[in-house]
Amino acid sequence: VQTSGDSNGDDGEKEVVRQYEALKDEGFVQCGAGSGGYAVYQFRFKSTTILLHVTPYGPSITDVMPFYLVLEFETSVDIREQMWANSLAPISSIQLQGPQVLEGYAYQGAFFSPHHFAELKTMYDKQLLAYEAACKKLPIVAKNTRRGGPPRDLPTLKSFLEAGKRSRKRNQNIREFNELQKVVRSVAKEILALMKKEKKMGEGGNRLVPKGVILY
Repeated sequence: VQTSGDSNGDDGEKEVVRQYEALKDEGFVQCGAGSGGYAVYQFRFKSTTILLHVTPYGPSITDVMPFYLVLEFETSVDIREQMWANSLAPISSIQLQGPQVLEGYAYQGAFFSPHHFAELKTMYDKQLLAYEAACKKLPIVAKNTRRGGPPRDLPTLKSFLEAGKRSRKRNQNIREFNELQKVVRSVAKEILALMKKEKKMGEGGNRLVPKGVILY
């Protein structure tokens, strides 16, 4: 499904058409619509009805608004008529539960849970702030400096973003990276020890892993 949130001009109409056609290929039929680009689709699977609510909503990233999705599974059975036929007394003690729902954000072809999309947005804002700060620090005579020019590839972009962060934040990143490397080296040693032990035991002994499983 096209997930660009830009709905200006003809692109917005084309986007809705692509969304409709893509969901139609999956068996969803549009059964409702509302203002702001809201649409609801229905999919029937045996005796279960699945509703998909789609609406452009949420904070934009790179000027692209995500789609807020709610997938609704209606699996409950209405037993009120049976209860009323017997007695009205037990109804007050019944805890009514709504349908099962799955909600999240669709952005650039990927699905994010609400808290994961919030983390993505927060990380984007931090990197954008660092980029803007690095641009302000970019020396005027950048051609004569080795590391003062604009980023040319991914490694230089990472260095450029680090230059835009505060000294305290850069030192914190260095400490976190060093701590992570310690954990990586520790796990690597443990795996190497298991591999050596597995090799010594060979085919005849009790293997640490099932045959055919590669221990990296």
